[in-house]
Amino acid sequence: MMGRLTLLKLPVKNRRLMNIFYPLGFLLLSTLLEALYLNIPENTLRDVYLDHVATISAQVINVITPSDKVFIHQNSLLSGKAYLEVARTCSGSSVLFFLVAAILVFSASVRHKIVGLVLALLLVVVINLLRIIGLYFAMVYQPDWFLPIHIYISPTLTIILCCLFFAWWALPAKETPGD
Repeated sequence: MMGRLTLLKLPVKNRRLMNIFYPLGFLLLSTLLEALYLNIPENTLRDVYLDHVATISAQVINVITPSDKVFIHQNSLLSGKAYLEVARTCSGSSVLFFLVAAILVFSASVRHKIVGLVLALLLVVVINLLRIIGLYFAMVYQPDWFLPIHIYISPTLTIILCCLFFAWWALPAKETPGD
Protein backbone atom coordinates (compact mmCIF):
# COMPACT_ATOMS: atom_id res chain seq x y z
CA MET A 1 0.00 0.00 0.00
CA MET A 2 1.74 3.11 -1.26
CA GLY A 3 1.28 6.42 0.46
CA ARG A 4 0.79 4.99 3.94
CA LEU A 5 2.88 6.70 6.58
CA THR A 6 4.17 4.72 9.53
CA LEU A 7 5.80 6.49 12.45
CA LEU A 8 8.66 5.01 14.42
CA LYS A 9 8.52 1.61 12.72
CA LEU A 10 11.94 0.14 12.19
CA PRO A 11 12.71 -2.65 9.72
CA VAL A 12 14.10 -4.84 12.48
CA LYS A 13 13.94 -8.61 12.40
CA ASN A 14 15.58 -9.15 15.73
CA ARG A 15 12.85 -9.22 18.40
CA ARG A 16 15.33 -8.42 21.17
CA LEU A 17 16.31 -5.20 19.44
CA MET A 18 12.66 -4.17 19.17
CA ASN A 19 12.16 -4.95 22.86
CA ILE A 20 14.97 -2.51 23.61
CA PHE A 21 13.64 0.13 21.18
CA TYR A 22 10.30 0.64 22.92
CA PRO A 23 11.58 1.51 26.41
CA LEU A 24 14.60 3.36 25.02
CA GLY A 25 12.45 5.30 22.54
CA PHE A 26 10.00 6.12 25.32
CA LEU A 27 12.77 7.31 27.62
CA LEU A 28 14.49 9.43 24.96
CA LEU A 29 11.28 10.96 23.62
CA SER A 30 9.80 11.81 27.03
CA THR A 31 13.15 13.30 28.12
CA LEU A 32 13.35 15.37 24.92
CA LEU A 33 9.81 16.68 25.40
CA GLU A 34 10.53 17.60 29.02
CA ALA A 35 13.78 19.36 28.02
CA LEU A 36 12.00 21.36 25.33
CA TYR A 37 9.26 22.29 27.80
CA LEU A 38 11.75 23.45 30.40
CA ASN A 39 13.29 25.78 27.82
CA ILE A 40 10.03 27.67 27.26
CA PRO A 41 10.47 31.08 28.90
CA GLU A 42 8.38 31.49 32.06
CA ASN A 43 6.47 34.54 30.72
CA THR A 44 5.57 32.74 27.50
CA LEU A 45 4.34 29.65 29.34
CA ARG A 46 2.32 31.80 31.73
CA ASP A 47 0.73 33.84 28.92
CA VAL A 48 0.01 30.91 26.63
CA TYR A 49 -1.13 28.26 29.11
CA LEU A 50 -0.92 28.81 32.87
CA ASP A 51 -3.06 31.98 32.90
CA HIS A 52 -5.80 30.13 31.02
CA VAL A 53 -5.69 27.19 33.42
CA ALA A 54 -6.03 29.61 36.34
CA THR A 55 -8.87 31.49 34.61
CA ILE A 56 -10.90 28.35 33.87
CA SER A 57 -10.29 27.04 37.41
CA ALA A 58 -11.44 30.33 38.95
CA GLN A 59 -14.57 30.36 36.78
CA VAL A 60 -15.51 26.83 37.86
CA ILE A 61 -14.84 27.62 41.53
CA ASN A 62 -17.01 30.74 41.27
CA VAL A 63 -19.86 28.67 39.84
CA ILE A 64 -19.57 26.15 42.68
CA THR A 65 -19.01 28.68 45.49
CA PRO A 66 -19.84 32.19 44.28
CA SER A 67 -19.33 33.57 47.79
CA ASP A 68 -15.57 32.83 47.52
CA LYS A 69 -15.28 35.47 44.77
CA VAL A 70 -12.14 33.95 43.27
CA PHE A 71 -10.28 36.11 40.78
CA ILE A 72 -7.03 35.62 38.96
CA HIS A 73 -3.88 37.62 38.73
CA GLN A 74 -1.62 36.22 36.05
CA ASN A 75 -1.43 32.53 36.88
CA SER A 76 -2.72 32.68 40.47
CA LEU A 77 -6.11 32.09 42.04
CA LEU A 78 -6.91 34.70 44.67
CA SER A 79 -9.77 35.05 47.11
CA GLY A 80 -10.30 36.28 50.64
CA LYS A 81 -9.70 32.68 51.70
CA ALA A 82 -6.75 31.47 49.61
CA TYR A 83 -3.86 32.20 47.31
CA LEU A 84 -2.98 29.38 44.91
CA GLU A 85 -0.36 29.80 42.19
CA VAL A 86 -0.52 27.60 39.11
CA ALA A 87 3.18 27.04 38.47
CA ARG A 88 5.11 25.35 35.66
CA THR A 89 5.20 22.16 37.69
CA CYS A 90 1.39 22.29 38.03
CA SER A 91 0.77 22.13 34.30
CA GLY A 92 0.43 18.35 33.99
CA SER A 93 3.19 18.42 31.41
CA SER A 94 5.28 15.52 32.72
CA VAL A 95 2.45 13.02 32.63
CA LEU A 96 1.38 14.34 29.23
CA PHE A 97 4.91 13.86 27.90
CA PHE A 98 4.93 10.29 29.22
CA LEU A 99 1.64 9.60 27.44
CA VAL A 100 2.80 11.23 24.20
CA ALA A 101 6.05 9.26 24.21
CA ALA A 102 4.26 5.99 25.00
CA ILE A 103 1.72 6.56 22.22
CA LEU A 104 4.34 7.51 19.64
CA VAL A 105 6.63 4.53 20.25
CA PHE A 106 3.77 2.05 20.47
CA SER A 107 3.05 0.01 17.37
CA ALA A 108 -0.21 1.45 16.02
CA SER A 109 -1.58 3.11 12.92
CA VAL A 110 -1.02 6.81 12.39
CA ARG A 111 -4.75 7.47 12.71
CA HIS A 112 -4.91 5.60 16.01
CA LYS A 113 -1.87 7.52 17.30
CA ILE A 114 -3.41 10.88 16.38
CA VAL A 115 -6.65 9.96 18.16
CA GLY A 116 -4.61 8.82 21.16
CA LEU A 117 -2.60 12.06 21.25
CA VAL A 118 -5.72 14.25 21.09
CA LEU A 119 -7.52 12.22 23.77
CA ALA A 120 -4.39 12.19 25.95
CA LEU A 121 -4.15 15.97 25.76
CA LEU A 122 -7.82 16.39 26.65
CA LEU A 123 -7.54 13.89 29.51
CA VAL A 124 -4.50 15.57 31.05
CA VAL A 125 -6.03 19.05 30.74
CA VAL A 126 -9.29 17.93 32.42
CA ILE A 127 -7.46 16.02 35.17
CA ASN A 128 -5.22 19.01 35.78
CA LEU A 129 -8.15 21.43 36.00
CA LEU A 130 -9.94 19.14 38.44
CA ARG A 131 -6.74 18.81 40.45
CA ILE A 132 -6.25 22.57 40.73
CA ILE A 133 -9.90 23.14 41.63
CA GLY A 134 -9.68 20.37 44.23
CA LEU A 135 -6.50 21.87 45.67
CA TYR A 136 -8.21 25.24 46.03
CA PHE A 137 -11.12 23.68 47.95
CA ALA A 138 -8.72 21.65 50.10
CA MET A 139 -6.74 24.80 50.90
CA VAL A 140 -9.88 26.73 51.85
CA TYR A 141 -12.02 24.10 53.58
CA GLN A 142 -9.56 21.40 54.73
CA PRO A 143 -6.10 23.03 54.99
CA ASP A 144 -4.59 19.97 56.68
CA TRP A 145 -5.40 17.93 53.57
CA PHE A 146 -3.75 20.33 51.12
CA LEU A 147 -0.18 18.99 51.27
CA PRO A 148 -1.06 15.28 51.17
CA ILE A 149 -3.43 15.89 48.27
CA HIS A 150 -0.94 18.10 46.44
CA ILE A 151 2.12 15.93 46.97
CA TYR A 152 0.81 12.36 47.12
CA ILE A 153 -2.82 11.79 46.23
CA SER A 154 -3.37 13.87 43.10
CA PRO A 155 -0.08 12.92 41.38
CA THR A 156 -0.74 9.24 42.11
CA LEU A 157 -4.32 9.44 40.82
CA THR A 158 -3.16 11.31 37.72
CA ILE A 159 -0.59 8.64 36.91
CA ILE A 160 -3.09 5.83 37.53
CA LEU A 161 -5.72 7.47 35.30
CA CYS A 162 -3.17 8.05 32.53
CA CYS A 163 -1.94 4.45 32.74
CA LEU A 164 -5.53 3.22 32.51
CA PHE A 165 -6.10 5.51 29.54
CA PHE A 166 -3.00 4.15 27.79
CA ALA A 167 -4.08 0.56 28.41
CA TRP A 168 -7.56 1.36 27.06
CA TRP A 169 -6.06 3.11 24.02
CA ALA A 170 -3.45 0.41 23.33
CA LEU A 171 -5.81 -2.57 23.27
CA PRO A 172 -7.46 -1.78 19.90
CA ALA A 173 -4.10 -0.63 18.51
CA LYS A 174 -2.72 -4.14 18.87
CA GLU A 175 -5.75 -5.60 17.11
CA THR A 176 -5.35 -3.39 14.02
CA PRO A 177 -1.64 -2.61 13.51
CA GLY A 178 -1.99 -1.41 9.93
CA ASP A 179 -3.98 1.57 8.80
